[in-house]
Amino acid sequence: MRAALFGLALAAAACQLPGIDRQRLPEALIAVHYRTPEEVRARDQAWEARLAAQPGRAAVRNAAGRGGRLPHLDEFRGLLGRVLGRPAARERASSGGLALLDPRSGELRRVESVARGAVPQAWSADRKRLLYRVDDGSRVQLWELELASERVRPLTRGSRSHPEGCYAGQGRLVVTVLDHSRDPLRSWIALTGPGGRGPYQMLSEGPADHSPSCSPDGRRVVWVDEARPGRPQLRGRLLEEGSALRQLPAGMGPTFSPDGRWLVFSARSGEYWRLWRLRSDGTARAPLGSRGLDALAPSVSPDGLFVVFVASPQPPHRLLRVAAFAGDAEVLLPVEGEADSPVW
Repeated sequence: MRAALFGLALAAAACQLPGIDRQRLPEALIAVHYRTPEEVRARDQAWEARLAAQPGRAAVRNAAGRGGRLPHLDEFRGLLGRVLGRPAARERASSGGLALLDPRSGELRRVESVARGAVPQAWSADRKRLLYRVDDGSRVQLWELELASERVRPLTRGSRSHPEGCYAGQGRLVVTVLDHSRDPLRSWIALTGPGGRGPYQMLSEGPADHSPSCSPDGRRVVWVDEARPGRPQLRGRLLEEGSALRQLPAGMGPTFSPDGRWLVFSARSGEYWRLWRLRSDGTARAPLGSRGLDALAPSVSPDGLFVVFVASPQPPHRLLRVAAFAGDAEVLLPVEGEADSPVW
């Protein structure tokens, strides 16, 4: 029954929107976290089993849907980790992997040299390298894939996790630092040395900062401050030491346009999360895409004309959609299985 309702919701969402010819989309590949149909079924079974085993399962359902944050992969796993403990074996078996999606043809290729469960974070400026994260069971660290050779190498290490990051200038990274020694956990944003090495320069103080996005010129960063649970606020600053903190609108999942002039992010609009764009100077805020589905995890195409994002008509299911940067046209990117955490 749940699968049938999900299929009806998907069809209804596809029919209500003005479309985009997928052949107009740029050829640049979209890095995604991908689950096969079998892994999706295993994930759904694990989701139901974990909720059914908890006395407060109704509250967890609400936190995952209309009553709070609707998680894409990052929030979904974080929610389970905080509320329900570490993933069970069958959840690990459904952890998926890194894949590259052709937005025009729909062809999807899994990158076999990358560890299972890898989640893409950012492309390098020349698109020859891809930053991604891997959970080894005790810590989450950032790795880098060289696309041509498919060689991989670790970038962050240590007793703390570094679950998110983006490329800054001069070979450095901006990362989320997660301190496991604190109860509750504490996270902040930091600038690494070249190649992810130390010493780290603290860019924010936490206690619940995450989702950094670097500007294309590598001089600025925007992130999410969630010190007030369920009320994410965007913050930003220059990477120069001593730069002032900048207050930005409420929202999550910030990402820059390729020219650095715009920010795209998700923010609550009535019952749903909706995509918005905002000039980097804080002006000209406007909605992107249509209403009716929660829209999260946006990533702007290399030509700046489109935004790929994750939509969910029914947690924990996810759809991959593309919206025009101007107007409300959208198109579904059909995937056999499920793709999320897109990086274009």
